[in-house]
Amino acid sequence: MRGIGDGRVARPSPPTSVPTQAAVLQEAEAAVERAASQIRRRLDTTGIRDSLYANFDHPRWDNVARRVGSNSSPTLRTGGAKSRI
Repeated sequence: MRGIGDGRVARPSPPTSVPTQAAVLQEAEAAVERAASQIRRRLDTTGIRDSLYANFDHPRWDNVARRVGSNSSPTLRTGGAKSRI
């Protein structure tokens, strides 16, 4: 806020128009569309469940568990994700 010559502080003017809920929603949907259009990586998930189960004991999961273990979530630190499979 900037001062007026006599020491008072000028308050900013209120907005002349307040966006409607529909306008805000439309803007949010457009933002999601823009973000989605910028995603370049794709993953074919055909058969992914069977593939994950077939590789349940793969050493890579130990690496993932170590990285997740440094997370602050107690559920993740106790191996909750792997034990629930």
